[in-house]
Amino acid sequence: MQFKLSLCLLLQMLKNKETNLNDLSSLGESKCCIGGVDFVTLIFTLSAVSLHRMPTAIRECFSVLKPGGLLLFRDYGLYDMTMLRFEPEKRVGFREYMRSDGTRSYFFCMDTVRDLFTGSGFTRLLANKRSTKCHYCLLMLIHTLQLELEYCCVKSTNRRNGKSMHRVWVHGKFQKPF
Repeated sequence: MQFKLSLCLLLQMLKNKETNLNDLSSLGESKCCIGGVDFVTLIFTLSAVSLHRMPTAIRECFSVLKPGGLLLFRDYGLYDMTMLRFEPEKRVGFREYMRSDGTRSYFFCMDTVRDLFTGSGFTRLLANKRSTKCHYCLLMLIHTLQLELEYCCVKSTNRRNGKSMHRVWVHGKFQKPF
C-alpha cells in the first residue's frame, strides 16, 4: 500500500510528457499522496533545484508525509571537491554553479539546511546516543525533538592514478510533527 502511495506522484508526472521537472507547481496539483507517505528521501536532488525554489520543493515533500514521517536528506556540502573544481564563470549565485549540461549545483552549509527545513514545518530529530534513566527526561526528549544534521566528510583515493578526492556532504533527518 505505501509503495503504491509513494509512487503515485511520480507516475502521474511520467504520464504527462509536458511535465517539466523544474516546474514544481505540478506537484501541488496532485492530491493522491497528501499525508500518506512514511518517508521521503532527498539524496543529491535538492542541490539541482534553484535556491529560490527550494522552499517550495521542501513544502511539497512535507505535504505528502504522514504526521511523524521522516525526510532523509543528503546533498553536497560547502567546499566539496566538486565545488572547488568549478571555474569562476560557472558561478550563477551564492554557492550555486551551472554544470556544462545546464543543471545547477548548490553547495549547502548546515545553517542553510536547518533554516530551509525548519522554515517548512519540520521539527528537528536527533539520535540520542546517551542513555537516560530518568522517565521525565525521556519524556522531554520525545516531545522536544532535535535535528540530526552533520557534515559527512570522506576521503577516497583512486587506486589507478593515486588521486585523492575530498568529499563533503550534508546529511540530515527531519520529522513532520505529530
